[in-house]
Amino acid sequence: MSGQMLLKGFFAGIMSLAITWSVYDRYDSQTGYELKGHEQQRYLPYVTGILPLYFGIIAVLSLIILGIERTVAEMSEMMFGIFFEICVYYAILLLLMPYLRRKICSRSCALLWFLPNYMYFTQYSFMGLNKPALVICVPEKAVWLIFGLWAAGAMFVMAWKIVGHIIFRREILNGAVPVSDFSIIHILNREMERANFKGPWLKIVKSEKVASPLTIGLFKRSTKIVLPKRQYSADEMELIFRHEIIHITRADAWSKFFLVFCLAMCWFNPLMWSAVRKSADDMELSCDETVLLGCNNEEKQRYARLILSEAGEGRGFTTCLSASAEALRYRLKSIVQPVKTRSGAILVGVMLFAITMTCGFVTIASGESSGNEIFFQSKENGEYTLEKVYVQGGEYDGKDPIDKEAILEYLNSLTLSEIHGNYTFSDKDTAIEIEFEGPEGLFWISLRDRYAIITPLKGERGVYYLKENIDWDFFGDIVPEIPEAWLKLYEDGNKGTNTLTADTAKLICLSGDGRTYIDRQIGPGEGRGIFGASPQKAEITFSFEVIESPEVLIEPYEGGEGYWAEISENDGIYSFVLPDYDAHYTVYTRLMGKDGRQYEAEFTFDIGDV
Repeated sequence: MSGQMLLKGFFAGIMSLAITWSVYDRYDSQTGYELKGHEQQRYLPYVTGILPLYFGIIAVLSLIILGIERTVAEMSEMMFGIFFEICVYYAILLLLMPYLRRKICSRSCALLWFLPNYMYFTQYSFMGLNKPALVICVPEKAVWLIFGLWAAGAMFVMAWKIVGHIIFRREILNGAVPVSDFSIIHILNREMERANFKGPWLKIVKSEKVASPLTIGLFKRSTKIVLPKRQYSADEMELIFRHEIIHITRADAWSKFFLVFCLAMCWFNPLMWSAVRKSADDMELSCDETVLLGCNNEEKQRYARLILSEAGEGRGFTTCLSASAEALRYRLKSIVQPVKTRSGAILVGVMLFAITMTCGFVTIASGESSGNEIFFQSKENGEYTLEKVYVQGGEYDGKDPIDKEAILEYLNSLTLSEIHGNYTFSDKDTAIEIEFEGPEGLFWISLRDRYAIITPLKGERGVYYLKENIDWDFFGDIVPEIPEAWLKLYEDGNKGTNTLTADTAKLICLSGDGRTYIDRQIGPGEGRGIFGASPQKAEITFSFEVIESPEVLIEPYEGGEGYWAEISENDGIYSFVLPDYDAHYTVYTRLMGKDGRQYEAEFTFDIGDV
């Protein structure tokens, strides 16, 4: 597992543990109190409209700073991964929900529908994946066509739902009469005090346009409980108000807004329409469950009769006591014959972790351009100078005998598509990186199996998907891999103590197979400077297969005759005893690379105070 995945998993794990604890801590199968301290509001929302707000803010800022074209590119890039994930997640949840309703509490079932609200967190840089698992290539013109159709559909669905809510609100409130009956107001006040309701006092109206009690309003100050013009007993009013207050304090109207937002973004997926209906049913089941916590059988039967006597459904972002025909039977059964369930806290945490970790596994790559267009702006090769080629183990500079023209021709011939998404491509397995100097300054091209990353000294990085895998045989012929050796020093024979790190002690091949490489030595005095005392033993390992045992020539700094060290070998580790004076060391050996190429390798380092 890459370091990037570990970092992503760390933050995803923190989020998942936090919501797991929140569900567990607020679950009470007896009293319904969702907080241990009764001084706080009794019922709290699990989620609010964070994801829609996040996208709205990003879109506005992008339009101001980047302009419309870049905003479209940035927003489509962000949205594709998240809403593809939402489509998959809701499809899985639709299949699992009939089973989950029998095993975990309704409050957790309802919460599962809202977990994608936290996916804005995946857009932070530290939550980016190293690379996608699947890339879907789309022609450039098709991207704009698809984006246009999607955006038109999304705006239509969102506008349809919002306008429908506004029309419904005006329809039911037109001619509505404020309730002045003291007995009804007293029951509402009592239920608000029971819930330790925080916010402005709720208003009650009666309307001829509704057939069932409902609550309408996204903001508490504009929220109204709407009653039909029929008589209810005091016990029924108590249950009605308790039901609606739970919806209000949990911000279920905003939860419905979030679901409509997801529906608008994924309007093309028929499963999303079914998911929104099912999620609304689970919100009502969750509310029923909370209303009846601590109630006896008689109260449960009274509540069931109340629901059965109501007709009609709320529209828009309303919460309604009555049940849809599809959900009525299940709600009544859950009320009269509830099954014993668990909190579902662990499952909620696991599901959040899963969707957070997998977001971005699939992305799109748009357009199709040549390497000459992308890397060199369609200019002549002569305008670009190959400065360095970095490969595993070291680098070739401009003086090394590599075929620069062949590299340029190969890069020009590549076919690339631009990748969209939040990816770091920061793993250490980059096979080759090429540094160029051009009219715009220095830039680097990093090549992997199916990816090319271009990084200018000034400007933004570009990531591209390749039509075909990189031809590593081609690069193996003209840019062979450089052998490496690692040195470890030990003091007083105590293995593992005072050991140089591999990065500090990395030794690059000076010569091999007729080529010249960069020399990276350990400078004089570095060994002693690190440890404060002279090491007595050295161990050397090699990145390639050793086909001829190494020899080590030790030459004193102060003059005198050098000598060949006595080498011992154990499982690919070559060790020898160091002299008690400052010296220069040269290691000679023959190595074989993964491609069968043999190297006459020479490594050097120094140990001393000089």
